[in-house]
Amino acid sequence: MMTNKLTLLLGLLPLALSAQTFMFTADTLTRTGLPGELIVLDGTIKNLSAQPLQVRVQRMQNNLPQAWSTSLCSADLCYPPNVDAYTIPDTVSGIPALAPHDSTAFHLNFNTAPATPGRASVPVRVENLQNPDEFVVLTFTASTDPSLVQEESSKRPRAFHLYANHPNPFAHAQCTVIAFEIGGTRSVPTQIQVSNLLGQEVATLLRRQLGPGRYEILWEGRDRFGNNAPPGIYFYTLHAATYRATRKLVLVR
Repeated sequence: MMTNKLTLLLGLLPLALSAQTFMFTADTLTRTGLPGELIVLDGTIKNLSAQPLQVRVQRMQNNLPQAWSTSLCSADLCYPPNVDAYTIPDTVSGIPALAPHDSTAFHLNFNTAPATPGRASVPVRVENLQNPDEFVVLTFTASTDPSLVQEESSKRPRAFHLYANHPNPFAHAQCTVIAFEIGGTRSVPTQIQVSNLLGQEVATLLRRQLGPGRYEILWEGRDRFGNNAPPGIYFYTLHAATYRATRKLVLVR
C-alpha cells in the first residue's frame, strides 16, 4: 500500500510542475472585410501565476496574398511588418513584464490590398520565456470579399473607431499610418491631434468635415512648424462630433 501511494505521488508531480502560467485567447479567429481594408483580430494574454510573466510573441509564418502585410501589436504598440516577434517585457518600447494575474491585449493587423482580394491564415505562438516548452498557438485568418462593398455601403449607421497606428514604434525616416472610422449617417467636424506626455499639442493632422466611412492619415513625426519632433511617447486623439478616442504611439530615432 505504501508503494502504491508513493507511485501515485510521483506520477502527479510532473503535473504540478507543469501548471500553466498563462492563457492566450481570442474572441474570434476569423474576420472578413473589404479589399483594401485594415482587418484587426484581437487576442488576450493573461498571466495566471503569482509571479511576473515574460513571454515571446512570434508570427510563425506569413504567407499572404500579393501586396498584403501583417503587423504584430502589443496593446497600442504596433511593430513594423518585417518584425516577426516581440517580447514582454520590451525595454526599448517601455513594455514591462506582465504583472501577476494581469492581462494585456494582442492585435494582429492584416493590411489588405484593394486590387488583391484573398484570404490569409497566420499562426501566432506565445511562449513562456523561462520555459519555452510552455506555449500556445492560435491561427488568425482574414479574408476580403469585393461583394461586401454594396452591402457595407448600405449599412447605417457605421460605428466610430480609432485604430492603432502602424508601424509603432516608427522613426523619422518613415511615417506611421493612423486609420479611423467615422460613424453615423451624416458628415461631422473631425479632428486628429498629436500631443506629448504633458498634454501639449504637437501637431494637428486633420481638421475638416468628414462623412461616414473609413479613412487613413499619415504622420511623418513632424511638429506643427514642420520640424522633426523629438523621440518619445506621444498620443493621438480623434475628435468627431461627440466621439473622442486616444491612443499611444512611440517615435524613435
